[in-house]
Amino acid sequence: MAIYPGTLSRALKKLEERRAAARNAQSMRRAEVYASCPEIAEADARVRATAFEAVKCALTGDGGEGRLRELRRENLGLQSRRRELLAENAYPPGYLDVVPACALCEDTGYISGRMCRCLVDACEIEQKRELSRSLRLDAENFDTFCFEYYSEKVDSFYEMSPRENIMRVFDFCSEYARHFGEGSPSLLITGSPGTGKTFLCSCIAGKASERASVVYGSAVDVFSRLEEEKFGRAPEGAQEELRRYRMCDLLILDDLGSEMTTPVTTSSLYALLSRRLTEGKKTVVASALSVDELSRRYPPQVMSRLEGDFVTLPLFGGDIRLIRQ
Repeated sequence: MAIYPGTLSRALKKLEERRAAARNAQSMRRAEVYASCPEIAEADARVRATAFEAVKCALTGDGGEGRLRELRRENLGLQSRRRELLAENAYPPGYLDVVPACALCEDTGYISGRMCRCLVDACEIEQKRELSRSLRLDAENFDTFCFEYYSEKVDSFYEMSPRENIMRVFDFCSEYARHFGEGSPSLLITGSPGTGKTFLCSCIAGKASERASVVYGSAVDVFSRLEEEKFGRAPEGAQEELRRYRMCDLLILDDLGSEMTTPVTTSSLYALLSRRLTEGKKTVVASALSVDELSRRYPPQVMSRLEGDFVTLPLFGGDIRLIRQ
């Protein structure tokens, strides 16, 4: 999974908050124990003092090896007495220790230089939080998808009903998202307004984000950013956003055709799709325009990519938004 600096930074901040919470909880337990048994506080203080003296002795050589052995024996004895006092006062052995949420990496996020699973999970949570700013992942997912709004009347052109078609598309997209990986194709989802394209995009984004880095953007927003970059007007912080569009494992480009078509947007679209395809990155494009309408709007180079390198999933039927009212 490609993880971006901003996402990683926010995930590491969450882990730091966990460490701070664990330290705070330890301080509260220590205050409780010291108040109920001052002898434990005295033992702790002496353990720290003998440890400091032992380090100093080892560095300076004061007292020689004999003094160092004496300090170590005293320190071990104090630790043993501390455990006895905790037991006598009905406290478990590790009651005064810091208790991390992840015992494997102790909430640092790394084990021998490799990302711990807890940090990967934290990055996934941050990624879903970012996706949720644009998509309703909690409300629009594979579990909440409803087929009842699609007509069972057979469409003469497609020779099947909208419901039969959406069930096939749903099954394909569900498998696609659940098993998303390097071998997955790019998708072109077409259909008139209200046929469920953005809902499907949300379904795919939510499930695929458990396996890969997923970025969602409307065509208007994505091309606006690319145009700002081209003319040197990109605002501060936009570079990471642009990098994510280009480098994420799965880019969901929604509502293609809603943007103002100019030579700049057309060349940006071609460059974006070509780069992602060349680098093995996958893209889901959703458009209210049919393939024929897209062909009339975009040049052959763009359509060659969309028709030759994408699996097309057409949606048809009435406007669900109107049917639900």
